[in-house]
Amino acid sequence: MSGAPELFNFIPVSWVGKARCRGMDPNIFMPDLGAPTEPIKEICNGKQTRVFNRARQVYETVGDPPCPVRDECLAYALELPGKVVGIFGGTSEKERRVLKSNMRNADILKRSRQQMRTRIKHGTYAGYRAEKRLRLPICELCTFAYHQEKQQHLKKTTHNEQDSPLKQIMTLVHSVTTAKWPIAKDIASESTL
Repeated sequence: MSGAPELFNFIPVSWVGKARCRGMDPNIFMPDLGAPTEPIKEICNGKQTRVFNRARQVYETVGDPPCPVRDECLAYALELPGKVVGIFGGTSEKERRVLKSNMRNADILKRSRQQMRTRIKHGTYAGYRAEKRLRLPICELCTFAYHQEKQQHLKKTTHNEQDSPLKQIMTLVHSVTTAKWPIAKDIASESTL
């Protein structure tokens, strides 16, 4: 061996030819534990700043743009099974672990919502509530069922209020005080004498 680092493309995919890191030593993307990763991530993420151009009176972005295939590189690293060490797509192993966890949680939530959609009984009040809870557009059948349930509830509660003893007593007191009964007229006339 000559002692010079061996240069090779270590990812067997078609987009590597467009990557900014092509031809670089892949070992620089495998930093030692505790070593700073920011200079390595700048190869992937670029280093851009906004500067105000006084002559043109506009803000301009100057510096190195991000790698054109950064997203593909990150997706490749996320798809690989097991523990993937090193910097891929401008992210470290720890950052990719968090991304994988978030993607898994989002996938589980999506699957559970899809399962819940299949369980919705359309045309019922329960279906209306399920669609509302899942933040889905409420179908016409469920809306109709909701309005029917609401009318039945109002009819039942007003019917119960009319039959209640308290309602009967209040009606009686009200009718006496408004002199609808003949005895109330007599009582009212006696009190004025």
